[in-house]
Amino acid sequence: MKEYKLSQVAKMLNVHRDTILYWEENKMIPKPRRNPKNNYRTYNEKEIKLISDIRGVKIS
Repeated sequence: MKEYKLSQVAKMLNVHRDTILYWEENKMIPKPRRNPKNNYRTYNEKEIKLISDIRGVKIS
């Protein structure tokens, strides 16, 4: 399954990356997994769909 970085997910959801960080910090979405090599947040398509459903934003 393909993995996406925070900036890619923000673009897909048409929100600023800081918005996703805000949602995460305020427990409005589940915490993402981290890439063990670089500690970047990673999301798969199922997780992106879940965020979209929880926050009521469309995936573009």
